[in-house]
Amino acid sequence: MSFMEDGNGGVIELHRGNRTDGFDVTPERLYEAIDAAGHYLKNAVTDTGKFHYLYYPQFDSYAKSYNLLRHAGTAFSMAQIYEITRDPELLDAVKRALEYLVGVSMGPDENDRKTHDWMAVTQPRALYAKLGGSGLALLAFGNYTRITGDKQYVPLMQAYGRFIEYMQEPNGHMQQRYWHKPKDKGRQTKPVLYYPGEAFFGLGTLYALDGDMRWMKVVEKGIDYIADVRDINTPTKKLEHDHWLMYATNEMTKVKVKENQLRHARRVTEAMLGTFNYEDKDPFFVGGYYKRPKTTPAACRLEAKTAVYEMAKRIGDDELAERVYETLVLGAGFLMRNQYNDINTMFFPDPKEAIGGYQGHYWDPGIQIDYVQHSTSALIGTRRIMLERQADASADDAAEELKPAA
Repeated sequence: MSFMEDGNGGVIELHRGNRTDGFDVTPERLYEAIDAAGHYLKNAVTDTGKFHYLYYPQFDSYAKSYNLLRHAGTAFSMAQIYEITRDPELLDAVKRALEYLVGVSMGPDENDRKTHDWMAVTQPRALYAKLGGSGLALLAFGNYTRITGDKQYVPLMQAYGRFIEYMQEPNGHMQQRYWHKPKDKGRQTKPVLYYPGEAFFGLGTLYALDGDMRWMKVVEKGIDYIADVRDINTPTKKLEHDHWLMYATNEMTKVKVKENQLRHARRVTEAMLGTFNYEDKDPFFVGGYYKRPKTTPAACRLEAKTAVYEMAKRIGDDELAERVYETLVLGAGFLMRNQYNDINTMFFPDPKEAIGGYQGHYWDPGIQIDYVQHSTSALIGTRRIMLERQADASADDAAEELKPAA
């Protein structure tokens, strides 16, 4: 606990360096957080389209590391923000970030080029393409296309789709890396949980634009494999909290509702709910996960539950929707307490540089672009659901008033 003068002769109570009030989860307050994140991210995009990837506000310095997948995911989130704020400077930054992805997209190697025509986001030096990179690029380009109506990137998106299709095995299992160098062919790496869900969500976004069912056939087969093979014998409590897969399953239910996929999504949701902090002796921990809650893990699970909420409403499972909605509200409050503002940045060398970003957690002040991405996507989904619920409640009230008196 600490205190600061409010400038008017009063005192503001602080907890973990931040004020204890001002985090009510309303559409208006969520908009403020989303807009602030948009300002942080647009300022993080350089003239080349590359991001200032990891910022240390306590030192006012940037790390040299970089990650193309997080670049694409952050561009996706920025397009989501632009849809709400319509900030022209943010749109310009999105365009620069997308053009950077165009520059690191490559087709197959010389041998595969004879029989395959695809493109993939590729590490320019190591010359390998990760499955998730093209999935997240589809989300970035797809949301930009949907929001702006600019269809120049649709052919590139379809080429990304063909890459993901190429990476699927007959049983639905996804290969995770494509190696260009002959010496790397057949090289094995540790599987990354999130790549398939990223790819399937990306294909769902592409399908919404071009209507080609070939993409959803890949999605259906892939989710079936995860539900019926990969995870079938894993106890519910031990299931991984795969938020990208929940996004993808939600997209699949828009086209076809499959009981095996719904059953798996419910199991993943139960696994997430089982580790949620509904209450804690430290009020700033409520809405997070585990004993030492971190921002991005909480945000990812919140993203998953926005997708689960929409899916539950679509199939008429109001009980699940209400259980999830409770955690959305608590989780949004937790995230906003981890966002930088004019109070919790007061001791940094350059406070304005950090405002709008999200700290890793209460013991890690660093701001990585995907921290901002996931937190903002989660808040955008929560705000959308809150507005829908308010509209439904208003419609119900209006209908009640129109009923004839008994």
